[in-house]
Amino acid sequence: NCGGRGAVFVGNLTDVSSQKSYAYNNLFYNVAHPRMDNPGFTAGAIVHDNNAYLTCTGTFNSADESAAQVGSDDPFVDSANGKYQLRAGSLPVNKAKALIATYATALDGVTRPQGGTWDIGAYEYLSAQSTLFVTSANGTVTSNPSGINCGSTCYANFDADAWVTLTASPNSGYTFAGWSGGGCSGTETCTVSMASAQVVTANYAAVVAAPTVPTATYYLSVSKTIANAGTIVASDNTINCGSICKANYNAGKKVTLNVAVNSGYKFSRWTGACKGQGTTCTVSMTASQNTKAYFAETK
Repeated sequence: NCGGRGAVFVGNLTDVSSQKSYAYNNLFYNVAHPRMDNPGFTAGAIVHDNNAYLTCTGTFNSADESAAQVGSDDPFVDSANGKYQLRAGSLPVNKAKALIATYATALDGVTRPQGGTWDIGAYEYLSAQSTLFVTSANGTVTSNPSGINCGSTCYANFDADAWVTLTASPNSGYTFAGWSGGGCSGTETCTVSMASAQVVTANYAAVVAAPTVPTATYYLSVSKTIANAGTIVASDNTINCGSICKANYNAGKKVTLNVAVNSGYKFSRWTGACKGQGTTCTVSMTASQNTKAYFAETK
């Protein structure tokens, strides 16, 4: 209290010689004459260091605390209204001694440390943060540093001084069409300043499939002058004439016909698509075609 005097006693004053008391990382605020003495001036009864003394005068007169912090500036966010969280860059930030895990949770549940070093006092400084919201239908957006994986996680808090890089990956059947919001544009990665909350949308476009052009088909019809004189068979068995004497083929298909002559007959010639060829005939299916095999009896 800057208007008077006061004392804080730590430990059991009835037997200060048998058990030490420890005072680390305490913040003493608005004091006129900061000093931590041993009870009854018993040497070593209190082990103390890394305490902060915020005084009216800015002076400090306790010579036996090597890592003490002393100053006169108000370190709190709004002490007049009971908000005792630490301001960025204030004296107690990153000046405390690292203690055991029992003390690693601040008064408001924040885990110590938030920076590289613990903070003095009941609260651990948590840097100001802003929220990044992402919309990503038909694709996934991820962030560096991590936090966004949208898909599933489409908003996250980042430090207000951070820059967050977003990368979009379209789902199958879509292409990435570009960014909107958050100062982003184009189809490359997007880097967003988190000085304030941001809303970013990843836009996608459906891939338009090329129209399917139906494949032309043509028929090949085979006939014989004497039904029982022999059999005409295609190499892929689509024709077996005999019984199957006509088949359809895709344009450009090459069909090979083979003539098997029965006993008592001989193959004579072709007319139509196989004209001029022997017992093996190849037809290129550039149009629907007919061919006839001529047989004669042997005597």
